[in-house]
Amino acid sequence: MSDSKRILIISSDFVRQRMAGVGVRYWEMAHVLAKDGHVTLAVPDETDLTSESVRLLPYPYPDGSLEAVA
Repeated sequence: MSDSKRILIISSDFVRQRMAGVGVRYWEMAHVLAKDGHVTLAVPDETDLTSESVRLLPYPYPDGSLEAVA
């Protein structure tokens, strides 16, 4: 799978077991895209979720930098 895409999704909303609609959309989008590539979902603050197909990467909220990730 060396030709697979690397995809970074930056969530603007919390992605946790209890989350609002926006967080759910980021979570679902990441899992759909993971079928075609390596997906990293950057999430504000911490998360209590895990995924076998999506790498979850917490970033400091609200003033965290994602420059190193991108």
